[in-house]
Amino acid sequence: PTATAKLFARVYSARWDELQLRNRFDEGLGTNLIALTATGGVIAADRVQVNLRNEETTKKLNSVALGGSHQPGRWSIDYVVQHNDNTIDEPNDNWEFRSGTSTFGPDAFTVNESGAVTITSTGRDRMDPAFQTFRRVRYFEQLSTEDSYAGVLDVRRDTLFAGSKPGFLKAGLKFSHGKRDTGVSQTHYGIGSLNWTAAESPALTLGGFTNPVPLQPVPNLWLDITGLNGFFGTNRSDPRYFVLNPRDTYNSEYQSDFTLNEQVAAGYLMGKIDLGLMTLVAGVRFEATDVDSTAFTMVTQGTQLSATPVEGSGDYTNWLPSIVSTFNLRTDLVLRAAWTSALGRPEYDALAPRSRLAIEDNPTTGTIGALTIGNPDLKARQSNNLDASIEWYFDEGSILSAAFFRKDI
Repeated sequence: PTATAKLFARVYSARWDELQLRNRFDEGLGTNLIALTATGGVIAADRVQVNLRNEETTKKLNSVALGGSHQPGRWSIDYVVQHNDNTIDEPNDNWEFRSGTSTFGPDAFTVNESGAVTITSTGRDRMDPAFQTFRRVRYFEQLSTEDSYAGVLDVRRDTLFAGSKPGFLKAGLKFSHGKRDTGVSQTHYGIGSLNWTAAESPALTLGGFTNPVPLQPVPNLWLDITGLNGFFGTNRSDPRYFVLNPRDTYNSEYQSDFTLNEQVAAGYLMGKIDLGLMTLVAGVRFEATDVDSTAFTMVTQGTQLSATPVEGSGDYTNWLPSIVSTFNLRTDLVLRAAWTSALGRPEYDALAPRSRLAIEDNPTTGTIGALTIGNPDLKARQSNNLDASIEWYFDEGSILSAAFFRKDI
């Protein structure tokens, strides 16, 4: 609006889509091997496992920032308010089939010079879907949302120190609030009363094929995700095909869910002075962090599993001083030295007070159990850093430098 003022609005929106379709064919050698040569032998009995994971991930990010800058004389004032929201949606369909432990064999195996294993079956087609018995299907869903607000104010004053040394003083405040919600569920179905296989319907597979991977061609059985999910929709309530695993389903519904709020209030004061051959920048930053979170405690008592809401909180403060110096020993020789401090905050997943307690009643040793729990009171890591370097600009566009650093965390 004026020669000394600027106002701005920045809007950013992004969407990222990913499809992971993993069709795995797992040939297991097992331990029941007989070596006939240095690079091969016979497997008395072995199995093949086939599984398919279909994951369609969607990530969305939106950001709006409003701010301005004013420069009346030697003063400058900058301010920004910003809102961000981020969503990650991760559904995952996971189908698993496997043959019996002795469906195949005796089979011959060889190991080539690259370490790749080739298994040669006699009498049975390892890619035949009729040998692949259904094991389980799990429909997984994880939705994470993050919503954050931040406000920043910086004030700077250009001045002369000791009457003639140029420099400035600067101070600022920042406040941010972030909230993260993570919800996870996984419906788990096991096999029913019928030992049905991947050949139960022609729609379940697209047949066997040889996968031409770079190391060597390998066998595979192509599972059809559309046919499998269609088969599940038709036969979901038929106990011959699918039986809900209520314990695993209930457990996954609660054990990974959490909500976390993190607030950070920060302020800093810094200054710079140019002494000619030497420039100094020094300051100190203060940060106060407060965390509140909720999750569930999973308790197993005998055959009973229950989810109990739990809350947790934590807070910590950090003082972060620093000084950075530059010495112009010559026009082509520069010495730099710095002492700084920094912090690294705990991951949200580590702060969530999610916990699991498994109790087993043992008549001999008494009641024993295992406890796994997150810690909302985790503090940030803080480091103190020493850095020094010397730089020789011996020709145009050329530099020879040596540097030293030490970091204590």
